[in-house]
Amino acid sequence: MLLSAPAHLAIRKHSFNQAEALVALRRALHQHPELSGQESWTAATLRKQLEKLGWEVRANLGGHSLVADWVTDPRRPTVALRVDLDGPAHPGRKRRPLPLSNPRCDARLRA
Repeated sequence: MLLSAPAHLAIRKHSFNQAEALVALRRALHQHPELSGQESWTAATLRKQLEKLGWEVRANLGGHSLVADWVTDPRRPTVALRVDLDGPAHPGRKRRPLPLSNPRCDARLRA
């Protein structure tokens, strides 16, 4: 499916305007690793940030799932994007040294 020019421009503008916030969010997520099924901090943080950006967020859909809608024009078709929040299943897995990781969380990592 091709995006209309106005939709494409809206997404580009939105992304450009939020670039610094998105980088800060990515760094925060890497500094607070959580194991699979225990991603409560991650889900709460993402929900807060998405709501701050004006997204409509539904939570508590089973586990820590979120559904977020960015409505630009309710009369137009919607584009869906799916993102999974999966921490590692094995806490004993060797950790790669990452510059943004939290040294206090040596049994966990972001995949």
